[in-house]
Amino acid sequence: MDENSKSGFLEIGDGVVIEGNITLPETVFVNGTVTGDLRAGKVLVGPAGVIRGKVYANTADIQGSIKEFINVADHLVLRSSARLEGHVEYQTIEIEDGAQIDAILKHIGAQDSLRQVSAIKPTESEQPMEMTA
Repeated sequence: MDENSKSGFLEIGDGVVIEGNITLPETVFVNGTVTGDLRAGKVLVGPAGVIRGKVYANTADIQGSIKEFINVADHLVLRSSARLEGHVEYQTIEIEDGAQIDAILKHIGAQDSLRQVSAIKPTESEQPMEMTA
Protein backbone atom coordinates (compact mmCIF):
# COMPACT_ATOMS: atom_id res chain seq x y z
CA MET A 1 0.00 0.00 0.00
CA ASP A 2 1.51 3.35 -0.94
CA GLU A 3 1.58 6.29 1.46
CA ASN A 4 -1.20 8.19 -0.39
CA SER A 5 -3.75 5.43 0.19
CA LYS A 6 -3.18 5.09 3.94
CA SER A 7 -5.70 6.34 6.45
CA GLY A 8 -4.78 9.69 7.99
CA PHE A 9 -3.04 11.03 4.85
CA LEU A 10 -4.10 14.35 3.32
CA GLU A 11 -2.82 15.81 0.05
CA ILE A 12 -3.39 19.48 -0.76
CA GLY A 13 -2.52 19.71 -4.44
CA ASP A 14 -1.45 22.49 -6.80
CA GLY A 15 -3.97 25.31 -6.96
CA VAL A 16 -5.91 24.19 -3.89
CA VAL A 17 -6.40 26.90 -1.24
CA ILE A 18 -7.53 26.02 2.27
CA GLU A 19 -8.34 28.58 4.94
CA GLY A 20 -8.70 27.15 8.43
CA ASN A 21 -6.95 24.91 10.91
CA ILE A 22 -6.04 21.33 10.00
CA THR A 23 -5.26 18.51 12.43
CA LEU A 24 -4.51 14.94 11.45
CA PRO A 25 -2.62 12.09 13.08
CA GLU A 26 -0.48 11.02 10.15
CA THR A 27 0.92 12.78 7.06
CA VAL A 28 -0.06 15.91 5.18
CA PHE A 29 1.45 16.85 1.82
CA VAL A 30 0.98 20.50 0.86
CA ASN A 31 1.64 21.66 -2.69
CA GLY A 32 -1.18 24.22 -2.59
CA THR A 33 -1.80 27.00 -0.07
CA VAL A 34 -2.88 26.69 3.57
CA THR A 35 -3.76 29.76 5.62
CA GLY A 36 -4.20 28.60 9.20
CA ASP A 37 -2.60 26.32 11.74
CA LEU A 38 -1.51 22.82 10.78
CA ARG A 39 -0.87 19.90 13.16
CA ALA A 40 0.25 16.54 11.82
CA GLY A 41 2.60 13.69 12.58
CA LYS A 42 4.55 14.37 9.38
CA VAL A 43 4.41 17.51 7.23
CA LEU A 44 5.66 17.50 3.64
CA VAL A 45 5.65 20.80 1.75
CA GLY A 46 6.21 20.50 -1.99
CA PRO A 47 7.95 23.12 -4.15
CA ALA A 48 4.69 25.01 -4.82
CA GLY A 49 3.42 24.62 -1.24
CA VAL A 50 2.79 27.64 0.97
CA ILE A 51 1.70 27.60 4.61
CA ARG A 52 0.79 30.86 6.34
CA GLY A 53 0.28 30.03 10.00
CA LYS A 54 1.61 27.81 12.75
CA VAL A 55 2.88 24.33 11.94
CA TYR A 56 3.37 21.59 14.57
CA ALA A 57 4.82 18.24 13.50
CA ASN A 58 6.95 15.34 14.65
CA THR A 59 8.92 15.44 11.39
CA ALA A 60 8.87 17.82 8.44
CA ASP A 61 10.43 17.98 4.97
CA ILE A 62 10.10 21.42 3.39
CA GLN A 63 10.60 22.35 -0.28
CA GLY A 64 8.13 25.25 -0.39
CA SER A 65 7.51 28.08 2.07
CA ILE A 66 6.27 28.51 5.62
CA LYS A 67 5.47 31.96 6.95
CA GLU A 68 5.00 32.52 10.68
CA PHE A 69 6.00 29.54 12.87
CA ILE A 70 7.07 25.90 12.70
CA ASN A 71 7.76 23.51 15.58
CA VAL A 72 9.22 20.10 14.74
CA ALA A 73 9.56 17.74 17.70
CA ASP A 74 12.06 15.49 15.93
CA HIS A 75 13.73 16.06 12.54
CA LEU A 76 13.31 19.04 10.18
CA VAL A 77 14.67 18.95 6.62
CA LEU A 78 14.92 22.17 4.60
CA ARG A 79 15.48 21.44 0.92
CA SER A 80 17.33 23.85 -1.39
CA SER A 81 14.05 25.48 -2.52
CA ALA A 82 12.71 25.96 1.04
CA ARG A 83 11.74 29.46 2.24
CA LEU A 84 11.07 30.08 5.94
CA GLU A 85 10.01 33.30 7.62
CA GLY A 86 9.22 33.83 11.29
CA HIS A 87 10.17 31.41 14.04
CA VAL A 88 11.56 27.85 13.73
CA GLU A 89 11.84 25.33 16.59
CA TYR A 90 13.46 21.94 16.01
CA GLN A 91 15.29 19.10 17.74
CA THR A 92 17.47 18.19 14.74
CA ILE A 93 17.75 20.11 11.47
CA GLU A 94 19.18 19.44 8.03
CA ILE A 95 19.61 22.43 5.69
CA GLU A 96 20.46 22.03 2.01
CA ASP A 97 22.52 24.65 0.22
CA GLY A 98 20.16 27.26 -1.22
CA ALA A 99 17.45 27.12 1.45
CA GLN A 100 16.44 30.64 2.53
CA ILE A 101 15.76 31.27 6.21
CA ASP A 102 14.62 34.64 7.51
CA ALA A 103 13.67 33.37 10.94
CA ILE A 104 14.68 32.93 14.54
CA LEU A 105 16.02 29.38 14.97
CA LYS A 106 15.57 27.67 18.33
CA HIS A 107 16.85 24.23 19.24
CA ILE A 108 14.46 22.32 21.50
CA GLY A 109 15.69 19.52 23.74
CA ALA A 110 14.30 16.04 24.18
CA GLN A 111 12.05 17.13 27.09
CA ASP A 112 10.52 19.90 24.95
CA SER A 113 10.11 17.40 22.09
CA LEU A 114 8.09 15.01 24.25
CA ARG A 115 5.78 17.85 25.17
CA GLN A 116 5.42 18.91 21.51
CA VAL A 117 4.47 15.41 20.29
CA SER A 118 1.31 15.67 22.38
CA ALA A 119 0.51 18.93 20.56
CA ILE A 120 -0.44 16.86 17.49
CA LYS A 121 -3.66 15.81 19.20
CA PRO A 122 -6.60 18.19 18.59
CA THR A 123 -7.31 20.67 21.34
CA GLU A 124 -10.78 21.33 22.71
CA SER A 125 -10.88 24.73 21.04
CA GLU A 126 -10.32 23.33 17.53
CA GLN A 127 -13.45 22.97 15.47
CA PRO A 128 -13.82 20.44 12.64
CA MET A 129 -13.25 21.96 9.21
CA GLU A 130 -16.33 22.05 7.00
CA MET A 131 -15.87 21.10 3.36
CA THR A 132 -18.25 22.39 0.70
CA ALA A 133 -18.30 21.53 -2.96
